[in-house]
Amino acid sequence: MRKRKPYHLLVALQFLTRFPVPKDLNPRQDDLSKSGLYFPLVGVILGVAGWLIYKIAAFIGFSTEISTLLAMISVMIMTGGFHEDGLADTFDGWGGSFSKERKLEIMKDSRLGTYGSLALISAILMRFTALSQVSSLFGALVVSLMMGRLSSIVIIPFSGYASIDGQSRSKPIIEAIGKNSIIPPIAGSFIVSTLCFGFINSVILFIVLGLICIFMLKLSERQISGYTGDVLGAINICCELATLMLFTLL
Repeated sequence: MRKRKPYHLLVALQFLTRFPVPKDLNPRQDDLSKSGLYFPLVGVILGVAGWLIYKIAAFIGFSTEISTLLAMISVMIMTGGFHEDGLADTFDGWGGSFSKERKLEIMKDSRLGTYGSLALISAILMRFTALSQVSSLFGALVVSLMMGRLSSIVIIPFSGYASIDGQSRSKPIIEAIGKNSIIPPIAGSFIVSTLCFGFINSVILFIVLGLICIFMLKLSERQISGYTGDVLGAINICCELATLMLFTLL
């Protein structure tokens, strides 16, 4: 039976968020792979939802800072801290050992270490500070969350998956994403970014984030001979933060 496109968006929402979606989706591996192309759209949805939380909080009478914090916390609740967990695990693993095998073992450990804690605290502080300074919170939330999730799929065709046992929640989505399949989400993300950010600023943004993705991917290949779902989460957060920092310069 042929699946309609909204089906794959629902699968992406099920994977990346805590949004209520039909429980009988039962996606197969090819459905999981196709859902990865909707990741940037999920970021747009999260950005709009976060902005609505901000507007509601501001309407109630909360200060700009508290409203911004509530919006930021709400987005993390909506995602279950999915990418923040990847950021913490990645830095714990990369900083916790010299052995590639041991790094991967640490990254699979659910416990939070010093390196992960520092990375997570720094990321949250940077996100709040940047969101408190941007001139357009709507654009900043939508574009940063979209670009973070775009980064997760853009780098996939250019490296290999690293795992000590070959099992991962992310692996079924990752395996079938190819170079040609990432063109539509890149084009769509550029259009949204241009509407919120302007054409020249969007070109600069894509160049900067491209360099960040290349740097993080090369670093990951050196650390663990590839990437994992945790690494993709870490790259997601790094691209989100870089986008927000660029927004503060406007």
